Parts: sequence; structure tokens; C-alpha cells
Amino acid sequence: MLGEQRDTGRAAYSKQTEFGCFMSLRSSIYLPEPVQAVCLFCLKQLLVLLNSLFENADDALFELADTADSNIEQTLYFDSMRELRIKREDMEIVVQDHIRSAFSHMATDSDAMAGGAVIVGEPPLPQHEAVEADVAICSMVSKVKSCYSEPLDHLTRRLNDLLSAQQELTIHANPVGGHQLCEAFREGCKELDLDIRVKLVLYKLFDKHVLGDLDSLYSGANKILVKAGILPEIRSESLGASNVQRQTGPKTFSRHSYQPEGDSQENSRDEMFEMLRELLAVKQRNASAHSGVFVPEQDDFALAREDLLTLLSQLQEDGKTGVQQVKSSVSVAAGQPELVDIVTQRVLKLEGKASTVASLDRDIINLASMLFEFILEDEQLSAPMKVLLARLHIPMVKVALLDNAFFSQKKHPARRLLNELARAAMGWSEVTESKKDPLFRKITEITEQITNEFENNPQFFQLLLDNFMAFSEAEHRRAALIEKRTREAEEGLGKIQRARVQVSEVINSRAVGRELPEVALQLMQDGWRNYLFYLLVREGKGSNAWVEAIKTLDDLIWSVQPKSSAQEQKKLLQMMPALLAQLREGLGAVSFDTLRMREIFKSLELFHKQSLRSSYELNISVTTKVAAVDRDVVVNPLQVEREDIVFDDNHYLELVDQMRAGAWVEFINKDAPISRAKLAGVIKSTGKYIFVNRLGLKVAEESRFSLAVALREGGVKRLEDGLLFDSALESVIVQLRRDKED
Repeated sequence: MLGEQRDTGRAAYSKQTEFGCFMSLRSSIYLPEPVQAVCLFCLKQLLVLLNSLFENADDALFELADTADSNIEQTLYFDSMRELRIKREDMEIVVQDHIRSAFSHMATDSDAMAGGAVIVGEPPLPQHEAVEADVAICSMVSKVKSCYSEPLDHLTRRLNDLLSAQQELTIHANPVGGHQLCEAFREGCKELDLDIRVKLVLYKLFDKHVLGDLDSLYSGANKILVKAGILPEIRSESLGASNVQRQTGPKTFSRHSYQPEGDSQENSRDEMFEMLRELLAVKQRNASAHSGVFVPEQDDFALAREDLLTLLSQLQEDGKTGVQQVKSSVSVAAGQPELVDIVTQRVLKLEGKASTVASLDRDIINLASMLFEFILEDEQLSAPMKVLLARLHIPMVKVALLDNAFFSQKKHPARRLLNELARAAMGWSEVTESKKDPLFRKITEITEQITNEFENNPQFFQLLLDNFMAFSEAEHRRAALIEKRTREAEEGLGKIQRARVQVSEVINSRAVGRELPEVALQLMQDGWRNYLFYLLVREGKGSNAWVEAIKTLDDLIWSVQPKSSAQEQKKLLQMMPALLAQLREGLGAVSFDTLRMREIFKSLELFHKQSLRSSYELNISVTTKVAAVDRDVVVNPLQVEREDIVFDDNHYLELVDQMRAGAWVEFINKDAPISRAKLAGVIKSTGKYIFVNRLGLKVAEESRFSLAVALREGGVKRLEDGLLFDSALESVIVQLRRDKED
């Protein structure tokens, strides 16, 4: 019954979609009847393929939940299943609206014909998640181009024959090409409130169950146009052996031999680089359109790659690039030429036919230069360290020219070396450490080795990486040992301070407000307090010795209170020998001064005898009303701080609470040089945040509130301990995508 209702609902939704397609196409812009027929057919086929995706998504998410490592992860997948079921139709509507919009733009928007009409805005994801989504989509688009090249090319040419647009429709802008299908699905995924891990699972399923079954969609669309007499016979001029390609395409892309994302190492190396080139191309087209300056892309007179590497080596020796002429403030002077312009000027001066840099090489140089611009603007590094890393600009360009995997392979030795150098340099403070510092000398040595010795062997970086990692690990072991001792010492001090506070609280809770003789006050303040502290630190609050010591304290206080009845006087008389013995034993345990002990005990015995013989009035005359026994530490100083500091900015308190051991910060003080420190830990007993320098030595301590105040007022700045190259790459991608939207 439920199944019939679902099928009936989906049939109604399909008819509604068909009607909506006709209304949308006919009301907004006229499209030839064959194009409308292709649009309706493709939308119906897409619904069938999406249905297959959603059915398999339920099974895939259930399997992931069943094999989850934790309850939290399991709940994530179960919640995602529910979210997908609820918003499935909304997602399908968004996907189809995107495809309809692409068909509509074909006949009107020249930018759309070039591949830029249906531009997707930046998804509301953190940078690293957006990059993962971009790479996945780039990979899928490449697969569609590779596996359906012939039918997609035929469909694009037939649509071009029908349309009278000013600019020719490209495969990139084809409404049912890989790019538009993937962007439509990404738009649909925005309807879902899902973790990036789940979204990547959906991308894989889309790859497998939608893009992997496009044969019927492309063949059916081509048949509709052929039946209408549109280019019934097409020669595959640009494809060469297209039949062979088409035979191998479906086999490598069918669901029976589907390869999940990332299984092909060769493909994964090219995905990121191709995506970057595509984004860079859009930026360059936009720049050319605004400036009116056309950048030629033909490579007929381009410099050979080998000659380009030689030229870069010469520049590396000369050190004449704009990026390398970095001042101490690491600000590149305005108007300095870009590296690609410097290279182009050098090429023009060369003898021979070469007059430009090949478009591919130009893109590599520009991308690497953009990465280094972001690196030099990064505030995580001190100025001297930026100067050192800036020297690696040209060598890294050469690495990228020799190996495109530099942009996409996280374990690339050159990329790892750059990350490790930056990670080690984060804790280096110019003001506290001289240029003779071992770390500064080591990084200087490595940058000089690279600039002086690197020619064209990327494995050269692996040797340097191994060398630096050995140095870094030795430094880390020494610093970790000192840091551990610092942390243990602070924990010990914190435990002592907390114990003193607890002892003070115990004594004051019993003594404050009472009338006590001076001898009792001296005994508690100068002697018994130390014994209680000794027991608390050594044996703990729940030990028998602690309980007995508290009872002795209570007995002492009771013994010096006025005795108004014969029964109380009798009790005092009986307990005095045992009380004095217990007091003597406790004070002896903490090596209390023997002579003073005798004097106190003598005065205490005298007071007891007087209180037994004398009246209540005589007892009062030799007592004092207690304000506080422990005058050194009356209450917890952290409690005082909570009362004194008015701080209601929860945002900064949350930032402090999110800080974990190992987090780096920068202390900024007008009256002192800027210094960098790492959070060694939070002392639970006192709530202190202990900061150490790169060597593991303590340099500062803060409370939760003082740290929040410093963050708000700019006295402390958090440093992001991430991978420098990866952060720069994410920033470049985000910037390029914004430029694309603009």
C-alpha cells in the first residue's frame, strides 16, 4: 500500500516536472521544439537515475552506520538517512531546475555558451571541505568527458546547429554535460544539512549510479535530434579513433566495474591541478574582458620546458624576482612585476623563435606564485622566517613544472618539506632568540641548499626532508622533556596551592565567628594547619588519618569553648590527655618546633584548668572573636577573580575553552616585544593555563578569564597550527572561485 502511494506520488511529481519544464521554457524564451523534447527526455532520464542513487544511498549509509567505530559516528549516518529521505524531493527539484536553467541560457547568454552561465556560488562549507567537494566534482567531470566523449560531442554539435547564439556552445556548457550535471547535483546537496563525509559518499554514489549510466540519456537525446533531421550523420573528426574510445569508455565507467574516488593514483594527481587551471582560466578571461588586453593562448612560439627550467635556474641564482626581494616586513613593494612577467621579458631577449611562455607553463608559474603570495601574507610566521621561505619561490615553481602532482599530492616531498619548515618556524620568536639559534640556522642552511643546488630532481627534496625531520625530532624530544617537567612542576604547585586553600576552608569553616583563646589560634595557625596540609597532600581527603585529624581539630575548638555545665566540664577533663597526645603526635609529624610546642601545650593546659575552675566571665576575657585563622590564604584566589572580573563575552570564553594543549599563541604587549608560546596544559587544581616557549620553558600563565580578556583586547592572538602549503592552497582556491563569481 505504501509502495503504491509512493509510486503514485512520484508519477504526479514527474508530470508536474514535465509541465513545469514546458512552462519554464516557453514562457521565458523560445527554444526549438527538438530542444524542448531533448530537455523533457533528459529530465525524465535524470529522475530515473536519481531514484537509483537514493535507493542505494539508503543501503550505503545503513552499512556505514552498522560498521561505525563509535555511537556518535553511527548516529551521524542514521540522521543523514533521515535527512535524505525528508528532503529528497526538494533536492530533485533543485537539480532539475538547474538543468532547465542551463537549457534556457543556451539561446540567450553568450557567457553561458562559453561555459560560465550557470555558475555555482561558493558552498557554505569550511575551506578544506569546499576543496574536497571541488576535487570530487572535477574528477567526475573528467570521467564524463573521457567515457562519453563521442555521444556528448555529437549532442553538443547538434544543439549548436539548432541554436543561433553569438557564441558556440561548448561541452563544458552543455546542459547535460558532466560539468552542468555535477554542478546541478552540488546545488541539490545544498538542500541537505549533512556532514562533509556523508556528502562525499553521495558524490561517489552520484558518480556510480548517475554519471555511470548516462549511455541511455545521451543516445536517446541524440536520437531525438537525428529524428528531427538535425545532423543525422556526423564524422568524429576531432576524436580520431572515437569508436575505440567509446567501446572502452562504458566498460571503465559502468557500475559493474566502478572504481571509487581516489582509487586511481594517476587521476587523483591531475584532478586538483586541472581544477586550478580551470579556475585560473576564468579569472584570466575576466581580467582580459575588463582590461581589454587579450592574452594569446597559442603555443606555437613558446619556450620549451627544458629551456624554461634553465631560465628559472638563472633567475634563482640572480635572485631578481619580485617575490624574493622581500623586506624585513615581508611586504612586497607595490608595482613590482610578477614572476611570469619577468620570465616573459627574459624569453623575449633570448635568441631564437621562442617569444612567449607556454600556456600550461604560465598557469603553473602563476599558481605557484599565488601560493607564495598567500604564504608571505600569512601571519602565522614571523618576518625573518618569511624571508627565508620566500627564497623557495622559484625552486617550488621548478618542482611544479617537473611534477604536476606537487599541487595535488599531499605527500609530495617538496610540499611536505615546506609544511615542516613552516610548522617548526611557528614557535620561533625573533625578539627572544638570536640569529644563532639552531632552528634558524637549520632552516637557513636548507633554503641555501635548495637555492644553490636544486636543478631538476624533485627527489632532492626527500633527502632534505629526511635530514630536517631528524633535526626536528631531536629538538622536539628535548623540548618535550623540558615541557613535561615544567607541566609536572606546575601541577605540583597547583596541587599544593589547592591543598592550602582546602585546609584554610576547613579551619575557617569551624573557627570564624567563634570566641577562641590566643593559644588555640596559634596552635591552629602555626601548627595544625601544616599537619592537615601534610595529610591532604600525602594521603588524600578521604583517608582515615585526615578524618582523625579533623576530629582532633573539632575537639580542640570544643575544648576551649565555655563550659556551663558539670557534665561538659567532666567530659573536658576526660578528653584532655588524649587530645594533647593527638596534638603532640600530629605536630611531631610535621617537625613542629619542640620548644614552642611545649610553650603552646603549657598555655593550653593552663587555659583548660582555668576554664574548669573559673567562671564563664573569666573565660571570655582571655578570648578573641575569630575573623580568619589562616591569614595567608583565606579563600581560593580563582574564586576571588570570578567575583572581581565582570566578563560577559561568551564568544571569547568559548575560544579559550576550545584551546587544547599544543595550541600556539602570540603575546602582544606594548611595553614588551612580541613573543610566541605554546599551551602546555591547563592545571585542573588551579585553572591556570601554562604557556611554554619552543624549548619547553615556561613563559606565561593565565587564568580562563584573563586569557579571554586578552583575546578580546588583542593582547593575545591565536595562531593556526595547520599545514602551511595546504592552507595557502585552500586560500587560492577560495579566492579563484570568488573571482569566478565576480
